[in-house]
Amino acid sequence: MLLDLKLPDADGENVLVHAERMSDPPRVIVVANPSAVDGYRMGALRGRCEYFPKPVIFEQLLVLLSERGDDCIDDYARAFSLSPQERAVLEHAISGEDDDVIGGRIGCARTTVKSYWIRIYTKVGERRRDLVIAHFARWLIQRRRRSGSRAPTTALEGTGRR
Repeated sequence: MLLDLKLPDADGENVLVHAERMSDPPRVIVVANPSAVDGYRMGALRGRCEYFPKPVIFEQLLVLLSERGDDCIDDYARAFSLSPQERAVLEHAISGEDDDVIGGRIGCARTTVKSYWIRIYTKVGERRRDLVIAHFARWLIQRRRRSGSRAPTTALEGTGRR
């Protein structure tokens, strides 16, 4: 679940508490303006969810991808044993395309794209496409940090998974 702390009709922290009480609680990614997350609030969120500052990681991801292009997606696909079709689905999803458009681009039906997503979820250990894309972004950022490259990211250190 992507959750903004400042919602027009509710308090994001109350939504987080409600989500945590569900019988099958979703993994939560909080997106918020860094000025809205002081040290106290960050401490309260740590361990309960992941945090990404606004603007959301898609902007950061596009910057990272622009530096190495398809090599990044190819490396990720190899690391998680994605087929060429699954890799193509991921690449088009990162560009913001929906399943109908992806199907048209790779020459298959929307239902086939959904089957590819199910296989991708299993391989990367996520349950939804937005979480797969966030997983890819984290993988890419961590890889760049390990290689010593300066990653153009504002994601906070220590935003581990639940």
